[in-house]
Amino acid sequence: MADNQNPATPSTPLRNSDQVLTDASLQNVVPEVVIEGPRVGAAYDSADEAALAALVLIEPVSRKEMREYAGWIYFNINTRKYYFTKARRGSADNSDAGQPPAGSVPIGVYHTHGGRPAGKAVATDEQFSETDKFKAIAKAQLAFLATPGGQFLRFTPKLLLPEDEQAANPVGRVSSLLVDQ
Repeated sequence: MADNQNPATPSTPLRNSDQVLTDASLQNVVPEVVIEGPRVGAAYDSADEAALAALVLIEPVSRKEMREYAGWIYFNINTRKYYFTKARRGSADNSDAGQPPAGSVPIGVYHTHGGRPAGKAVATDEQFSETDKFKAIAKAQLAFLATPGGQFLRFTPKLLLPEDEQAANPVGRVSSLLVDQ
């Protein structure tokens, strides 16, 4: 066997570019498993999955910089999948998602509420603002939010709710994107 081959699979030569871990106890070279996180351009089966991926990706940056970030969740009719746009940097208390991609079906905007200096937390950072809700209602689109306290939320305007839920939610409903929140 050549020196550049994996002993577990002799027909598979290793390249210098391969990332490998060596298990010294077994004297084997084991390929490293790299699990990819959320990324712009990845396809998702639901708007919630795309929103959660976008928010998980940008929330740590938003909290660290103490700024809001925003972007779009959209549907591609050709692939029948959901996507998110790159987050756009905003100010401490405002963000602008820009425009959804041309030819896409806009589903809603995702955004973060950035962190605050220690001792300066504001209770409203942990919920959708009335302006957030108004924008979603006016466009009849979903809104998604990551908060400094670690919540990942969805606001569904009343008209997008099932008819039997509309009376109990006169403006709309806020729910968690996470099962255990």
